Amino acid sequence: PLQLCHIDCQAEGGIPSYSFALMVIFFLQQRSDPILPVYLGSWIDGFDVKRVDEYHLTGIVLDMFVKWEQRPPTSTEGRGENRNESKAEGASKPEQKKSDETRHTEGLSRLMLGEGKGVSLGQLWLELLRFYTLEFPLEENIISIRLKELLSRDAKNWPRRRLAIEDPFALKRNVARSLNSQMVFEYIQERFRSAYKYFACPQRRGAKKTGGDEFH
Repeated sequence: PLQLCHIDCQAEGGIPSYSFALMVIFFLQQRSDPILPVYLGSWIDGFDVKRVDEYHLTGIVLDMFVKWEQRPPTSTEGRGENRNESKAEGASKPEQKKSDETRHTEGLSRLMLGEGKGVSLGQLWLELLRFYTLEFPLEENIISIRLKELLSRDAKNWPRRRLAIEDPFALKRNVARSLNSQMVFEYIQERFRSAYKYFACPQRRGAKKTGGDEFH
């Protein structure tokens, strides 16, 4: 369907195939009965959703775990203060600040959950279409596979327009940034709606397709 609709063609204002892989992962994480785990959450000591961009996914370990590390942002607060102190004191404080800024924590999160729970691919396909057609507010939140909580665009100061998909390894990068036309965005939304309508409605063998049933 992606090739038929040409929505994965960046040259025509579409989005890269990588975006759809992230959308599938995100959906499988957000199900009421998840099939894939998220990689950051309250099980990490000191984790705070408001500081989620301090946590970076850095790679895969043994094909079983996702490695993460917390790197607090560099702070410039306090620079230039206490100028009347002695040179010795002034020299020691930057060293202490540098030490504080370079401290970080790291850990491992599961890459996969247990074995599948007997959900058919057909059911998952229909649920995915429903999720992005009726349930997930695309224009308000960011698709982020790092955590379970919905990440608002305001949290990253991203504009409220079109599609926002966070690159899990480059947190400032919107993978769907090539989607620069509202018309193309609305076309993609319409293709999802048409596909959901097509697959959600029982199909009779030999029934003639109507214009509303086509999704390509």
